[in-house]
Amino acid sequence: MARIGARMCSGAARVVGRLVLLVGCCLAAPLALAAPTVLSIVSELNPVQAGQSFYLMVTYDSPMDTAVNPVLSFPTPGEDPGSFLMPKSSDWVNATTFRQIYEADYVTVNTSTVDVAVDGAQDTLGAAQVPGFKADVFDITPYVVVIPPPSVQDMRGVIDNVFVNPAGSGRVITDADIGKTVEFVIRYNIATDYAGCPNGVTLNYLCPNLVFTNTGGIPLSLTNLSATWASRNAVRIYWTIADGDEQFDSINITVAGGVGRKDDTNIKNSDTALTGVFSIDTKNPTVGSVTPSAATLRSGVPASGVQTLTVAFSEAMDTASTPTLSFPNQSLGTILTATTGNWADSTHYVQNYTVGAGVATFAAVDVRVAGARDANGNLQRVATMPGVFSVSLPAPQVPDEPVAAPTLPLNTSGTATVTDPSVPVVVGPGAAGGTIVLPGTGTTPVTLHVIVNGQPVSVQALPGTQLRIAEVNGKSVLVLVVLQGWATMTASAVGQPMVLAGQVLLSSGSANTVIEAQPLAVAVQVGSLTAPAGSLPAVGSMGLQAGERLQVNDQGAVVAITLGSLKGDTQQPGDAMAFASLPASITVDNKAFARLTGALARLSGSNLAQGLEVTPSGVLLVRDGGQVFQLLPTLPITIDARLPDGLTFTPLGLLRWVRGGVVVQFAPAVADLAGLANAVTAVLPDATIKLGAEGVLQLRTGGQTYVLRPDWAGAGAIAGTPRIGLDEQGRIYLQTGPGARQLLLPSLLNYTQAGAIVSAAMPGAGLAVQPSAANGSMVLTLGGQAWRLVPQWALPTGSAAQVPPLAGPWWMGADGLLYLRQGNQVQAVRITD
Repeated sequence: MARIGARMCSGAARVVGRLVLLVGCCLAAPLALAAPTVLSIVSELNPVQAGQSFYLMVTYDSPMDTAVNPVLSFPTPGEDPGSFLMPKSSDWVNATTFRQIYEADYVTVNTSTVDVAVDGAQDTLGAAQVPGFKADVFDITPYVVVIPPPSVQDMRGVIDNVFVNPAGSGRVITDADIGKTVEFVIRYNIATDYAGCPNGVTLNYLCPNLVFTNTGGIPLSLTNLSATWASRNAVRIYWTIADGDEQFDSINITVAGGVGRKDDTNIKNSDTALTGVFSIDTKNPTVGSVTPSAATLRSGVPASGVQTLTVAFSEAMDTASTPTLSFPNQSLGTILTATTGNWADSTHYVQNYTVGAGVATFAAVDVRVAGARDANGNLQRVATMPGVFSVSLPAPQVPDEPVAAPTLPLNTSGTATVTDPSVPVVVGPGAAGGTIVLPGTGTTPVTLHVIVNGQPVSVQALPGTQLRIAEVNGKSVLVLVVLQGWATMTASAVGQPMVLAGQVLLSSGSANTVIEAQPLAVAVQVGSLTAPAGSLPAVGSMGLQAGERLQVNDQGAVVAITLGSLKGDTQQPGDAMAFASLPASITVDNKAFARLTGALARLSGSNLAQGLEVTPSGVLLVRDGGQVFQLLPTLPITIDARLPDGLTFTPLGLLRWVRGGVVVQFAPAVADLAGLANAVTAVLPDATIKLGAEGVLQLRTGGQTYVLRPDWAGAGAIAGTPRIGLDEQGRIYLQTGPGARQLLLPSLLNYTQAGAIVSAAMPGAGLAVQPSAANGSMVLTLGGQAWRLVPQWALPTGSAAQVPPLAGPWWMGADGLLYLRQGNQVQAVRITD
């Protein structure tokens, strides 16, 4: 009450109107002033841990002089945290609340519960506070400073000033380093106590020890070990390289612990495991085997006159090195003459020999192999392989009455009829224009042995097949051409003449190249056919590859080079695509669309369909942003190495994709063919659909045929019920569930045929389809002028569909429409500006 009265008097003294009464009041008030007291001391955090920042909040019972800060202390013996708490800043939050901020340092502290005392503040009247104290304000989590031991940073080594670490990228220690010294340095992060080596005197053999954890002990290639401390942070280790005949691609080493700090030798480290420190390859490769192409050399064996020896090594070799093969224990003279040699792969070397004349008999010929080096440069161990092959070439015996092997010669342009397939047909130089006839009927191929140009050709032909002998113009070279029937031919050597395409001679790219032939067509089944540079530019430098076929006309000129089998009815890329599980109301022209799936020799075994999404109908989906393009590959898939890779639209509205000389043309398609059929018959029960070339759909209902082609984009293969509808512009669309609509636009029956008709009728004219045009229109250009041709999607019926007498493939009707005859169907086109 005394403090309240004093304040009232003090305030009243400033009110002039009531001066007399207030003076009396002031005189009557007690003069003693009460000291402010502490109401509370609160910690922001409890407990407090090293590294934290927090504050202590002190609250008084009356307004304080904020120019005077109180002093906080920790008076209880044994509870003072000392340097653990560092005052950082302080402030008055308001007139009655003071805040002191601390940071808890990373120093050792064992104090748990802390009492706090507060003193030194005064209120706004100058009265000093009553000293404040509160027990157990906050707890401290004990913290002990841990001094780390030394740690190994790395282990690095050099030889010839080149780093050998780490394994995989550093230099590999090899036979070439035998006798050299490799130096390693183990580095520690801080100064050590020399790892128990006082005054540099080694107390253990590595100072510290090294343990090779994945090599079965110290590699035999590391000898003459010595070690020394280069400084308190680094140990130098030296080895002399020896011929350990071993290989370790990645050596792991554990550096033993027990190394102490320089400033506290009692703080020692533990073992450090290092992985992939370096690599050693002092292992000399060995020869595992030498395999001959012919186990016994005898007269006529091998038939090609070439003997090959294939050496198998124990590890990957340096294919820039060349092994030397010799016959140390038998004298073969001129029987074998080394020609070319090559590495079939990193572990197999093939040496070729020509087989010459000679007389010798060896039950077992030993082969010595020397001089090859492995991938790291180590020289192979010289090997002599016993009894690799035998030689049986005795002196010829003159029979009493020489009997020549039976043959069927053909030396003129006449006919040789094969009655005994086991008798070789020998085609002489003068047989150009001649014919080999295999009589009979049946479907079982017969094997024939034919010698042409002095080289054997294995022929399998159906009974009734006729082979014509054709001569390459300007050359004394003959080839076999199927005049009637079917045959396969297998080459016996590389470069053997096989096919004549006009004036271009195609030869086998390798021995055992196999071709399949019928009149005017050839397909490569195995290997390849090569042509003189620039003579057949469509196939490029690769020639005609396996899985590709070539068609010629009656004059022998090339008319097409395509992908696929000879008859186009197998499961290989380029053959006709098969459509399964379609309802009876929809049919597909089985010669309109191509298979993509399968490895292509021209693309090094790549698969054209890889990465493409395929629907159950066989339609391909390509997603681009939010759109789904629905495609069907059309027949044929052609080969043209002159075209650059990429995607373009053809003038007649197909999407052309070129990859590595393989040319695929795509037509727009409906993703769910069965769904389309069901959606149409749901509306038109009598309707039938035929899917034909270029993706064109013929919808027939009520005696009328309508021609449509789907737009490129749709919803893809999604769940839902397909339905047919008309949009706001009167266009037909197909929609499945909530998916995107796909338009079905008016179309010509066959844009390719229409283009051919226009080109023949008006030389110099061009016809171009506008993709996704709402009315399926085309643009005809001639002499700088352009006309738009709009197909009438309903095919004419009755008299309108009759072809006028003497009319060609096109005519103008009395109704002003242009009529085009496409196959056995007629379609009208309206001409507009």
